[in-house]
Amino acid sequence: MSRVKLCDGCNKEYNVMYRVQYKAERLWHFLCKSCVVEVKPNNHHYRYGGTWKG
Repeated sequence: MSRVKLCDGCNKEYNVMYRVQYKAERLWHFLCKSCVVEVKPNNHHYRYGGTWKG
C-alpha cells in the first residue's frame, strides 16, 4: 500500500513529491513534478531538498 501527500501547489494527491523552497520566506514545500516545472525556471529562490516516495 503506497502513501500519498497533497501537493502544496495544486492540492492533488501524489505518491512522489519533491521537497523544495521557491519563495523568499524559504519555507519547505512538497510539490509534484508539474508544479516544480512551473516554479523552477529563472527562480533564484528555488532550492531542492529531496524526493519523497510513498
